[in-house]
Parts: sequence; structure tokens; C-alpha cells
Amino acid sequence: MLYHILAVGDVVGEPGLRHLEKVLRPLQKLKGAAFTVVNGENASGVGLTRDQAERIRDAGADAVTLGNHAFGKAQIASFLENVPWLLRPANYSGRAPGHGCQVFDLGEIRIRVVNLIGRCGLAWGADNPFPLADRLLERGEAETAARFLGRPFAIAGPVRRGKGLGSSRLDAPTVNLVPDGHQLIPAFGVYVTRVTVEGHSGPAVTNVGVRPTVDTDGGVTVESHLLDQQGDLYGARCRVEFLQMLRPERRFESLADLRRQIARDGEAARAYFQSIS
Repeated sequence: MLYHILAVGDVVGEPGLRHLEKVLRPLQKLKGAAFTVVNGENASGVGLTRDQAERIRDAGADAVTLGNHAFGKAQIASFLENVPWLLRPANYSGRAPGHGCQVFDLGEIRIRVVNLIGRCGLAWGADNPFPLADRLLERGEAETAARFLGRPFAIAGPVRRGKGLGSSRLDAPTVNLVPDGHQLIPAFGVYVTRVTVEGHSGPAVTNVGVRPTVDTDGGVTVESHLLDQQGDLYGARCRVEFLQMLRPERRFESLADLRRQIARDGEAARAYFQSIS
């Protein structure tokens, strides 16, 4: 199914706000818009008030974004802390109130809005979005990091020989990467990934962590359960792209419990790839 997203540029001053209130809902109907983002930072000329933010929302906006004039009206600071749909730039420096990233649940789909601001020609000190992406990865926010980077975060290396549990006891062929101590990896957890081995790419479910159900040595591994690939892959060059976090890593009471969860994770991964195909 095709979903239309409507993005509306700067709403400037009271005339712009009144015009938005008049035309936005008819425009949404005309375009079949399922979701609308409006930049409202200049509804007061410079900045916006709480009342103006609510008027933009009532006019039909699902998300209202701000920019370098985000705090042109000081009163908006406390309001930013209380509503999920009002987004200041995510890479705003310092301890700015509010947030710059939000997931909106539309029932059939979820839409993540990430508000970023560039730094060229602006003297107000926005953070570089790339280190910010690293921090998001450390929290497991693979999708948001991909939007900041312009591509999915990935790690690569030779496939290492593991303990053989995946294929022999868990019915899930795996490839294992062992990151060195200097390599950035996402937060421990289970992810939907795309794994490329010897030029062939396919869907996978990847566990990042210490595998507490089957290991006791505490060594960190990146273990990918391949959904469509088979064969002896040891020593081959492997690339793992992180697309979406499914759940945190956890310890299961038995291998049977782990096997059932691996099956559920595989179903979730297949559903993810089906949703983007």
C-alpha cells in the first residue's frame, strides 16, 4: 500500500497561520495525505507560542517541527517537554528541553519523524549528526541512526567459527562476527538485519551481545541467524546492516524456549522485509 506524507514549509506570522487553518484539511483530502508534518517555528515571526503550536495541530498537523528559531518564544520550552508531536532539532546542543525524534503509530504503519538542522551558516552550535547517530546506535536506535547517516549502520569482517549451536541444536544457520574492542556496535539486543556474504544478500536476525542462554564466558559476538542462506561460510567476508531493533538480549530458561523465540524473531524479520518490499 502507498502512503502519502505531506510536508508543509514555514508557517510565518498570523497571516500564514490563518491561511494554514483554512487550506490544510482540504489539501490533505485532495492529496490523500495519511500524515502531515508542518514547520511552525516562525508562526510568531520568530518562534511560536503554545497557542500557535496547538492551532497548527488543530489545523491538521500530525507533527510540528522547529528549527533555529525554536526558542524564539521562551514559553514554548515547557510545552516541548509535555507533548510528543512538537519536535525541536534532535542535534540541538546542550540540555535543550523537548526531543527531536518521535514515532507516530497510524495503526497499519508507524512513522518516525526525525528533526535535524544543518550547521552551515548557523552560529548557534548544533551537534554534528554523525556522532549523534553513534549515540543512538549505542541505545539500539538503528532506524534513527540510519536516517542520520543516510544509510543503515553496518559492520563487516570474516565469518568466525562458533560453537555450532545454531545449525545443530537451534535449527538456525548462523554466521558469527567477533568485533574488536575499538569497533562501534549497537546496544546488546536482537535486530532485523541484512547480511551480505560473498556478494549474496539476504534477510537475517542478528543477536548482539554475550548469548547468556548458551555462553558463560562473557565474550561479545555479533551472531546472525540467516533466513534464506545455507552452506559453509566460515572465513567468508560478511557485512551486517542493522535495520530495526526487535528486543533486548535476554537469558532463556531452556534451549527450547530460545528456539521458539528465534522462530518468532524470524517471523518478525520476514514481516519487516515484506513491509518495505
